[in-house]
Amino acid sequence: MFCKRWKPEELLPRAELLSCLLQCDSRVIGVALTGSLARLEPKIHDIDLVIFHGGSMPNGISQDPARIEPYYNDDLLLSSILTPYISRTTSQARAGVPVNYIFTGIEALWECAYLDSLAGEERMKDFYRRIFCDIPLILLHPMARFGKLIDNPVKISGISLSGNKTINGLYYHGLKIKHQCENPACQPKQSWAECREEIRLRKKHWWHW
Repeated sequence: MFCKRWKPEELLPRAELLSCLLQCDSRVIGVALTGSLARLEPKIHDIDLVIFHGGSMPNGISQDPARIEPYYNDDLLLSSILTPYISRTTSQARAGVPVNYIFTGIEALWECAYLDSLAGEERMKDFYRRIFCDIPLILLHPMARFGKLIDNPVKISGISLSGNKTINGLYYHGLKIKHQCENPACQPKQSWAECREEIRLRKKHWWHW
């Protein structure tokens, strides 16, 4: 099954723009990049964004455009969460690139019990543990609200997403964040290599990877 893919340099500007638009909503504390774009893979199917809130938004996943394949857990309607203006502008800003929005409380970064509770909402085993403890999770610009509104200190480290090159004359940076504890119980039980193979088979993307 053919599917269109993009290079990281094509998607980073769109991801940052989406982050800025999403944070027009005062309930959004921060937006972080995850998935294949966070790993800076050479060919990418979509943009995966984690949207942190303080409890005033529902937890779950929404896709734009909505998808009906069994792999996707499209349990939230984006237009029912965001204002009509933000929902409309984010849909325009993605410019044809599919986007997966993962809404979660900010406590997932430091509360083990909260992270564990998210497992009850996932369709793919260890989905949230992998996002918060395994796959790179990179906070995108703007970042000021994140630092001001969180109650717990979160370890961060800077990362250059565009390397030593510019994209349309601009450098793209982010802050790497993750779940704070070192408890093995919070780590995914399956390696990313094994998980990736399962995803490939489930999506029937037999012709690449």
